[in-house]
Amino acid sequence: EQISEDDLLSPYLHKRKSFEHEQEVRAIIQKPPFHISELKDNVQNMSRGEISQWLDICANGIHYDIDFNLLIQEVVVAHFAPEWLLDLVKQVAKRYGLKAPINRSRLAESPMW
Repeated sequence: EQISEDDLLSPYLHKRKSFEHEQEVRAIIQKPPFHISELKDNVQNMSRGEISQWLDICANGIHYDIDFNLLIQEVVVAHFAPEWLLDLVKQVAKRYGLKAPINRSRLAESPMW
């Protein structure tokens, strides 16, 4: 399907049909004002602190503490990825305490039917 180019959120809310099996969860957190034009329109009503905070968010984003072990059930590495990449993903997961299993994709295996 064609994704609308008029909606700034469309690229974040849609994915290619071939990836629907991933059943991922996406979070979009918006802190107003969303667009620079809104800041220009409202800047006269904002304090210096609010302007500074908005500019900091634009430059650095917003940090949220989350528990990846609650969100991630499995990490699947592409079937064509080199062995070193699979090992690297496992090392990074271990370093950050991710307990989910890390597996190579089975898409290249023969089907069971």
